[in-house]
Amino acid sequence: MWALAFASVWYAPLPTASWWLRFAHFTLATCTYDTMLTLVEVNHSALLAELSVDDAERASFNGYAAVFAGAGSLTSFAGHVFWDSANPRAFQLCCAVIALLCGVVFALCAETLRLVPVKATAPSPHALAASLQPGPVIAFLRELMQHGNFWVFAGVATVQSFDCAFEKTSFASALDPSLSKATRGALVSASFLLPWVGTLLVTPVIQRRGIYSVFRAVLALRLALCCAFVLARPALGAHALAGFLLANRVASETVCRISPLVLSDIVDEDRVLHKRGDDTPRAGSVIGAAHFISKFGSSAGPMLGFVLLSRTHDAAHHVMLGAVPLACVAAQSWAWARRFTLRGAYLARVKDGVAAGRQASAARAV
Repeated sequence: MWALAFASVWYAPLPTASWWLRFAHFTLATCTYDTMLTLVEVNHSALLAELSVDDAERASFNGYAAVFAGAGSLTSFAGHVFWDSANPRAFQLCCAVIALLCGVVFALCAETLRLVPVKATAPSPHALAASLQPGPVIAFLRELMQHGNFWVFAGVATVQSFDCAFEKTSFASALDPSLSKATRGALVSASFLLPWVGTLLVTPVIQRRGIYSVFRAVLALRLALCCAFVLARPALGAHALAGFLLANRVASETVCRISPLVLSDIVDEDRVLHKRGDDTPRAGSVIGAAHFISKFGSSAGPMLGFVLLSRTHDAAHHVMLGAVPLACVAAQSWAWARRFTLRGAYLARVKDGVAAGRQASAARAV
């Protein structure tokens, strides 16, 4: 369904069709695609928390995911090669082939994963049925309201989603028109590929120093980049401007790519705080709630980008390209340093609590 939704986006009614038909297609295609994307992302993110407790192993899993996601992002280069606004047939065929291949590979991988034997005790049908009743859902929401680190992360993730969506929307249009079409296409495609490369590069550092040290370092780098851009913007040429936009977008997207590691720690803390066993899985619920809250940011970002493009002149627009990310990074850095407590000795105690709970569940299963 996800692959079909992706393919359907590119097969819009002809421009001669009635406006309501084109509107209906656009609304249905984008909403269906986003729904399928969310369903897959939430469950995929939950796997990271469920497969392991060890930080280094989780970072390794996230690194492997970056390898394959980076390979998938290479299709962006194919899209730019085949794109022709006057005759989109070749591009549409390219998208249909990509959708077919992705659908087949996704089904095969999901089936292979399903067949992997699970060591932990699987939840009973009674526990699954009970978790769908209104009472447990309300109780879970009450517990979530008391989870301070979850709300700090949700707030930071909302700002990050806004920042990523804003930059993704404005990146291509902010590139200097004097750059060739091939250069612009290569830069846009690179902005999808390089964050995965960045994720791979920081994975060994995460395994040695921890995710929080890497987060602070990346945010400090972005803070320096944005300040330099705001101060030096009048003197920047076309290539320097493109270099800043690409570097800032890659750093911003890299933060998004390593955020699942922090969210997995949030899931661990939820298990310990509320003494959840393997018969009451909540990883998907916690992660889904975080995605739901941060969705506002990913929706507001493109809207602000559109307003800036349509309402401001070039000079003001370029200043905002540095000022908006600067404000986002400053807010994240403050929340991360002053409000988030899931690190250091406290995080180690949480990990020990999760490991002890899993050992107890495994002993009961035996």
